[in-house]
Amino acid sequence: MPTLYFQNKYDGLFSCFNDSYSCVIGCMFPYCLFGTIYEKAQFGNWLTGCSKMFSIYFILWMLFMISHIRMEYNVFLSKENKYLLSIEDCSQDYKCNINIDKQIETYDNKCLPTNQTQVCDCLIEPYTKYCEFNNNELPQIMNLMIYYSFIIHLFHLFIGSFMIGLFSGYYRNKISYKLDISENTWKSFWIHCCPLTHLLALCQEYKSVEKYNQSTITPITVENIQTRLNTNFMV
Repeated sequence: MPTLYFQNKYDGLFSCFNDSYSCVIGCMFPYCLFGTIYEKAQFGNWLTGCSKMFSIYFILWMLFMISHIRMEYNVFLSKENKYLLSIEDCSQDYKCNINIDKQIETYDNKCLPTNQTQVCDCLIEPYTKYCEFNNNELPQIMNLMIYYSFIIHLFHLFIGSFMIGLFSGYYRNKISYKLDISENTWKSFWIHCCPLTHLLALCQEYKSVEKYNQSTITPITVENIQTRLNTNFMV
């Protein structure tokens, strides 16, 4: 029985290495390459497509930075500032305002003043506590910050990959339908969800829409389907 219909296909996932332009732009500036794909696929102009993908990268980056700064402040800076503000208040005292940094240097490694007569009264208690904080609490806080930073990075990677998978997978399906390429919806999502294959898939889509603009790919239309069916039936 003759085959009634032939569908187009994407080039191989690693075929982008044969195209230096799409490979370099896709790896360095993926939102710019997506803008070109967006325009060549006739979804809109380059700036609109580029802005859509860039806004996702930018919003995710801002959320990550805000989360990281809040974590750093809550875990470390808020505790350190409590002691630093107490020390700074001593600068209002005339006796402590003279070479306050030099007075702090009179403390030894055990947080005890080596020559108490050179240290003003208001500085003794806050700096002693600050010194003990640096020696006892700070190492644990730094370890905790490393742990929280790792969790935030993982969370950012997961959310970012998920959002890019949804966004780019949606447009990959639109391109596949427009160019009559058989593509599973979940495959489009997962191929863009992975950060490594996401860049390769963008290059793959760029080459496909470029072939479409050069008329080497026939898009799906009712007339094309009817013509192929009539040709095969006549055969």
